[in-house]
Amino acid sequence: MGVRRYRHDPLREVMCEFRLAPEVPWDPTIPGLIYEGLREEFPEKRERLAQEIQITQTPHGFQQEIRSAEMAVFSQPDGLTIVQVAPRLLTVNRLRPYQGWDHFRPCIARAFQALRAAVSVHTLETLTLRYINQVEIADGSVDLKSYFEVRPFLGDHLPQDLAGFMLGCVLASPDSTDSCRIHFASLEADQPDVRKFLLMLEHFPTRPRSVAVESALSWIDHAHEQIVQIFEGCITDQLRQLLGEEV
Repeated sequence: MGVRRYRHDPLREVMCEFRLAPEVPWDPTIPGLIYEGLREEFPEKRERLAQEIQITQTPHGFQQEIRSAEMAVFSQPDGLTIVQVAPRLLTVNRLRPYQGWDHFRPCIARAFQALRAAVSVHTLETLTLRYINQVEIADGSVDLKSYFEVRPFLGDHLPQDLAGFMLGCVLASPDSTDSCRIHFASLEADQPDVRKFLLMLEHFPTRPRSVAVESALSWIDHAHEQIVQIFEGCITDQLRQLLGEEV
């Protein structure tokens, strides 16, 4: 079966992230070199301050650290496809409307090529493909099992009226080389009779440094296929009908 298409596509953003190993050389001129390799397709250029929360385990427990870094942002004229560069980090984002993998995948390849032309990328720490979906259902009292195959469970001795929820799980691939994180949560709706839900899927290698640089784009293709399958596994035919599946 091919990729299903929906008239009311719930996809809000797709992001591909390449994170380089700490020993990969980096200096402040590299974002400019990457921009020179992409400026014809991504002419808009700006900077922003990015913050990242890093949690590490120590003998005394977990330690949380907030790091700030300047991030260079290159975008296409419509502002919908974006390349972001920070020290040892490259992300490629596509906002809605999503034009499909055949349009987004070449943007990833060109950005990764520009990165490799600017710096000697000998080791990838990790990489991630993330799909962020937002589902809206015009029903004030949604029966989750009618629309979703992944949902919270409440035992018989608990109140069954959910005011809100947030759940997550990590699924391992059959050979345990990759993992897919599912994040499913209710969102605050703008209208009383509309329910909103976040369904975010992240595919990543189970072990750091397990994907060779030369295999990165092939891994991204495989990650895309897996995310498509898992998304379809998360929803029911009733939700497909609501989204307007095209046949």
